[in-house]
Amino acid sequence: MLRGTKNLIVTGNGFDLYCGLNSTFKKFIESKYDEINNSYNSYLNYKSESIGKILRENINNFYLIKNEDKTKFLNLFPLIHINDKKELDTVIEELQFYHNPNSAFFKERKKLKGLTEIKDELLSSTQRGYLKFLEDSKRIDKYNFWEILLVLYGSYEKSWYDIEKEMSNFLLNSNRKNFIIDEIQTQYDSFLNNNISKIPHDLSPKIEFLLFTILNKNVGKELSVENFLKEELFRFENKFAEFIKKDIQSHTDYKYKRRDLFNKLNRLTNSHRSNVLTFNYTMSKHPHNIKKVKSVHGSIYNSLKNNHSNIIFGIDANINYPDFMSETSKKTIYSYTKTYRTLNYQFNNNEDTVLDKNIKNIIFFGHSLGDSDYSYFQSIFDYYNLYHSEVSLYFIFSPHGGSSDIYSREKQSDKVINLLKNYGNTLENKDHGLNLIHKLIIEDRLKIENLNNII
Repeated sequence: MLRGTKNLIVTGNGFDLYCGLNSTFKKFIESKYDEINNSYNSYLNYKSESIGKILRENINNFYLIKNEDKTKFLNLFPLIHINDKKELDTVIEELQFYHNPNSAFFKERKKLKGLTEIKDELLSSTQRGYLKFLEDSKRIDKYNFWEILLVLYGSYEKSWYDIEKEMSNFLLNSNRKNFIIDEIQTQYDSFLNNNISKIPHDLSPKIEFLLFTILNKNVGKELSVENFLKEELFRFENKFAEFIKKDIQSHTDYKYKRRDLFNKLNRLTNSHRSNVLTFNYTMSKHPHNIKKVKSVHGSIYNSLKNNHSNIIFGIDANINYPDFMSETSKKTIYSYTKTYRTLNYQFNNNEDTVLDKNIKNIIFFGHSLGDSDYSYFQSIFDYYNLYHSEVSLYFIFSPHGGSSDIYSREKQSDKVINLLKNYGNTLENKDHGLNLIHKLIIEDRLKIENLNNII
């Protein structure tokens, strides 16, 4: 084969991991998990033990609450107290009770526990629980809304890909009747205006905790929930960029390992230089064996612009909107897509166009091939008219964690098949879509290779 720039190498975070970096989201979040989780558990304890236990032990046996909103006020006191400085003893004193006529104590004319005694127990318990929660919540003031969200929903255990999947799940939750940001804005306004009666009884503890985070961090700023979340996303991205920078600084051999890995991938097709389309944030311009490079979602080496971040997180632009969602809500959701955010923040104005016409091979390494970046893959395949072209696809895997070649190959194959089936479904000629994979195999244009077998 003639030498030249005939390769387009597509890289994801697995590329950097192979080169020795610890740039996983799990590594980024693991030091934060305990403090965030402890604070959330303190909030649950305040509700279930400090308040719930006293009420369960006393109210059902002796009394019933006259005004349920007063109980709701007590349950949500940590959130309400941010703006309404009414103290716990006043809240508890305002609770109104009446005898429970179905109680065995009442029917058998047994001595009822006094209201003063019950209220004293309630005050003592809630004060302990509230002070413990305040102590734990102060430790997470330094954390971002999105860090807290991702810990609450468990993404600290998952892969890089699932950060953005969890963002999508949060924004597009189809189990809700309303758009989540609108819903949170409504509850946020109710807390600000002390209109507790409008706060639903079935608000989930995790949403309550996120509301506490927004109320606490937004004091004095008066940002809408939508604008607050956007500002927090910028901060989240900047914190992750700093994490990546420090990781590279601690791995001084990273750039040499990166060079060697690109050389190895180039040897697949007897090429010396390639164009690179990377989903990582770590590429500088230009490694010696790279002709053109494009960092799709920004780079830690980009200069900050308009007080925004130099890298982005976002959701895929191919969105299945829930039926209930309004056009206004859809527009808000779209502003969280990678397509919108990349265009809006103009990371790539000074970068190269890597989709050269002479590209004959597209080599994928270290990318999950997941839904969050599917729009980009579709665009690449469309550009090269994959079905009718002579472009070959190489999907490279590297067994790790003791996995065998067979297991790793099958896992990679599943991802490749899913990607190409999804792409085939977009072709106008449905017969072409159905036989795309078969055609690529027959024409020897689809390869799945173990990196360790490249000489």
